[in-house]
Amino acid sequence: MMQDYPRLCEEGAKIGFTSLERWCCFSAVKNNTTDAKAKAEKTGFGECGCTGEADAYKVNRKKLKIIGVDIDDEGEKVEILGIPCSKGAKVVFNPSFSCSLEQLKSRFPNPSDVKISTNSTLVLEGDITIKSLDLNGTLIVTAAPGASVVIDGEKVSNDGYQFKMLDDPEDKSVDEKFRIRGYVLDEKAATKYTCDKAGKWVVKDNKAELIA
Repeated sequence: MMQDYPRLCEEGAKIGFTSLERWCCFSAVKNNTTDAKAKAEKTGFGECGCTGEADAYKVNRKKLKIIGVDIDDEGEKVEILGIPCSKGAKVVFNPSFSCSLEQLKSRFPNPSDVKISTNSTLVLEGDITIKSLDLNGTLIVTAAPGASVVIDGEKVSNDGYQFKMLDDPEDKSVDEKFRIRGYVLDEKAATKYTCDKAGKWVVKDNKAELIA
């Protein structure tokens, strides 16, 4: 562990470090909802299920904002079971889509032509390039190995995926993975494209076509 590292260094060793903002490097998930509320009151960080998930979405929003996409990166400040969290667009990048900021830039060649509302959910997996997109709802695009997908001129509007707060976070009839968050996922509606054959695909005007 990091606190043990100094014990391995010889006297006089030259040590350097890199300091990063918390949003891009650290978000612990280690407390139950009761302890998280108490911790947040002391430190401002609950470090639990709902904050960890919120931070995962937030870091991707911030990356999109950095490269020029029209998106609210900070989101709205809310409380879940008394625990402060951020609420905004739920953005998920599979490693097969992007592993670095440089790669993310290549996936959005015209970032100013991409708009994502705060109520949206965006899930991207595989070789996908987003040239133009207006998203207000849920969009899930999967490109199978060998498939190359271009999203161009796509406008998505649906009721999307939203979080439904639990009335009783101790209700054992609810799966633990939801109880530790304080909510369940309400999948109202989604637009999904699964490009499952090798070749070049285009997603446009609410349909996906294999063109080559």
